[in-house]
Amino acid sequence: FSDPGHYLVELCILNKIKIVPLPGANSLLPTLVSSGLDIENFYYYGWLSPKKEIRKQELLRLKKLNELIVIMETPYRLKRLLTDIISYFGSEQKIVLAYKLTMDEEDIFRDTASNILKQVVKENLKGEFVLLLNNRKKINARR
Repeated sequence: FSDPGHYLVELCILNKIKIVPLPGANSLLPTLVSSGLDIENFYYYGWLSPKKEIRKQELLRLKKLNELIVIMETPYRLKRLLTDIISYFGSEQKIVLAYKLTMDEEDIFRDTASNILKQVVKENLKGEFVLLLNNRKKINARR
């Protein structure tokens, strides 16, 4: 589910092998542009640790950020991630869940973490997703 290709790319660079990127499937950009959120700046965290104590520390660090945060997770940990967000950020935390992008079951949920968790449980949703956690607490001073 995650891409370990950076190891190979690094070796190619070290060995002076030309890298030619090809456009292809991508879940991050479609999630951001369809979210309805200000995406001028965001913090890409990626995958949280599956280990409980490390995961807790990661979430506590993320909570301190005044950012739109992108979190990826394996499909079978969707409910756990939503439960963790409720525990550390609160049940009213606004999130966007892009579910099964480019598939027939594709859907984008925009609501509180608790309401989306209820829907995930009710519909027994299991599949690939990207989660945007809108942790912005104040208007950006640059604007």
